[in-house]
Amino acid sequence: MRKKRNRYRPDRTRRRKILKYWFKTAVGSVLSLAAIVCLSAVLAESYYALVNAPWFRVEEVAIIGLKHLKEDEILNALMIPPEASLLNLKSSQLAKQLEALPWLESSVVKFSLPNRIVVEIAEREPLAVVHAEDFYLIDTEGKLVSRASAEQKQGFLLVEGFSGRSLKEGDTVPPEALRGLKALLPALEQSKDWLPPNAILKCRWNVETGFALYSARNNICIQLGWDGFNQKLHHLQRVFGILEERQLWNSVVSIDLDYEDRAYVEGLFPFSKGS
Repeated sequence: MRKKRNRYRPDRTRRRKILKYWFKTAVGSVLSLAAIVCLSAVLAESYYALVNAPWFRVEEVAIIGLKHLKEDEILNALMIPPEASLLNLKSSQLAKQLEALPWLESSVVKFSLPNRIVVEIAEREPLAVVHAEDFYLIDTEGKLVSRASAEQKQGFLLVEGFSGRSLKEGDTVPPEALRGLKALLPALEQSKDWLPPNAILKCRWNVETGFALYSARNNICIQLGWDGFNQKLHHLQRVFGILEERQLWNSVVSIDLDYEDRAYVEGLFPFSKGS
């Protein structure tokens, strides 16, 4: 009778093949990992060398659209490090840094390889100087953009009537005041031949009565109301002509033009003889 074969005896040949397979796999993995590490090191070194190469260092920052802002203000806000490389900078981050400038409405930063940055800006347009808790320049949206310098106070119409409203930088004037001011300023511009800016001492806004001008000559109050400024200034020109002709400037206290077809002049007028 034949002796039965032990089916559970280890198959040494098969085990050696398995061990050999896993050994090759492990060695291959180690070699692959080593190759990746070496390649990464080479790429990192290459990138570092490329970043620090003189070809991509920022040599020029071109600023397009400057009106009121100064070039130094833009450069200081960008905060580009000395010998910075374009490869280390992000245009979106640079544009975000410019948002801190109050007079800047929008900006776009572009890279022009190999070493030039182009900054395109749009500035807010100043409209007037308003006196709230301080003197502020406002833009065409009625926003108190920044405190007004002594020079700026001379270059724009001064509008009072906002004290006590706790307005501060970044706030906006009431919309009805902004609408009226946007209508008044073009009318004053059309009348500057006979009513130059230096003939107006200031302007005052009142929530109930609208706008009033104060003449630099004798501080005469000229009530204009809310609208129809072109027609009212035309009437004012005629009144000024009469006052000049009759030499009554020193007698006038106020002029009310808040009517469609007439003007009321208040003052201490001398009576003519026989009246």
